[in-house]
Amino acid sequence: MKYQRDGWLTFAQNIHPMRTIFLAFLLQLVTLTVASAQQDYYTVKFPDDMTVIGCGGQADVIWPEITKTGYCGFNVGVSMTDAVFTLNATGTCKKIVRTWKLLWWCDYNPNWMYPTYIENPGYTDVGATAIGNSVNHGYLQYIQIIKIVDNVAPVFLNCPTTTPVFCDPTTNDPLQYNNGVDLCEGPVNLKVKVTDACSKSHINLAYRLFLDLDGNGTMETFRSSSTIGAWAIERTVVADTVFAKVKLPPGVGLPYGTHKIEWIANDNCGSQTVCKYNFIVKDCKPPTVTCFNGLSINIMPGGMITLWASDFLKQTYDNCTPANQIKIGIRKVGGGTGFPANSLSIDFDCSNIGTNLLELWAVDAYGNADYCSTYINVQDNIGTCPSPAPITGDGAGDRSPVNAASNQERAIFQPVAPNPTQGPIHLSYWLPKAGPVTLTLTDLNGRLLQTSTSDQEAGYQQAELLAPQSGLLFLHLQWPGGSEVQRVVVQ
Repeated sequence: MKYQRDGWLTFAQNIHPMRTIFLAFLLQLVTLTVASAQQDYYTVKFPDDMTVIGCGGQADVIWPEITKTGYCGFNVGVSMTDAVFTLNATGTCKKIVRTWKLLWWCDYNPNWMYPTYIENPGYTDVGATAIGNSVNHGYLQYIQIIKIVDNVAPVFLNCPTTTPVFCDPTTNDPLQYNNGVDLCEGPVNLKVKVTDACSKSHINLAYRLFLDLDGNGTMETFRSSSTIGAWAIERTVVADTVFAKVKLPPGVGLPYGTHKIEWIANDNCGSQTVCKYNFIVKDCKPPTVTCFNGLSINIMPGGMITLWASDFLKQTYDNCTPANQIKIGIRKVGGGTGFPANSLSIDFDCSNIGTNLLELWAVDAYGNADYCSTYINVQDNIGTCPSPAPITGDGAGDRSPVNAASNQERAIFQPVAPNPTQGPIHLSYWLPKAGPVTLTLTDLNGRLLQTSTSDQEAGYQQAELLAPQSGLLFLHLQWPGGSEVQRVVVQ
């Protein structure tokens, strides 16, 4: 039969009826085959993102789950490549970017150069599900994220459990913190020791400072190591331990008050630790006080005289408190301890004739106090005071003085003169009766410097001691029935 070029319809009009039936069947078979090819595809569930806990842990390979549909007998080609990024210097913590590529050989097209990228959901660790079909030729690519991290946080070895106190012995700098009112400042030593079981000494450190710069008790100022111009962190590594401190410029301190610091240690392996504590900067240095080295004064006709603390003050100054705000006080030696509050003067009467040892105290605005020692020699040059005691008896018998108040016999230990002395110590005393007398010389610590014992007659006696050292010494007189002590300054 001769073929014509009029298309499938003309060709059918010239065909034998049996041949027409066969051609229709063949056309239907081709149509079904094409339709089946178009319905061939596969579904893939990509592996989940994963986080492996453990220092230096390993990530298992979980392959994609592939389900095929249709009549294609070819498998899906699968390839995997890893890009590994170490997170810490020891290499035990990692981020693995795992790239999966799938190729559907039933619809392979060498001219289809690039795979279709299937996006990782990001908001969940569950891997994406996709379909390889005739639209994307079954050529797919997916990125799985795998993290290997450590859940053991860094350890601070010396995070304070109590509030550290930094005492200021330095001179105030009025330019450092002066917002109308000068705030004194002092040096601080803000330091930590930290280590990590996995990252060892490869730790990132940062700090946050909360400061009370106006001295009102509220931490209203914030500084961080991450801000521009922040004070640097000075690091020293010993074995697996990091020693770190905030490095303040030379001469720079923090104002007096209570502040707070937070140290943050990050091991770059998924864990961090915070060490935070309050600390106090305060003035612990007492003021310097200098006395005039001794005064002499004559008792007034009324038998009393008053001297002021300022009469003995030569100079006082402090590292923070201005001189005009330093308080002073005075008292006799042995009259108490600590700063003598509300004691700006001291009275002397006839019972104080001779040398009296004194303490001149100074206290600053923060309660730090110190004193200097001095003395006053109270004299009675005009005979205001009565004689020590009348002497009774006929001169051949008992010549003991009578105490008018108690009518008891006692010895009289005359004040040492001169006192202070630069030579031998001259002393005189009156004994009510004969017996052994002991003279002892000790220093401030009670150390024995000199002693002598002898039997002496009743009546007035004199002695002389040569002191083996200078300073404030104590002279003890002991007789049968009593004892007495005098302070002697040897220059």
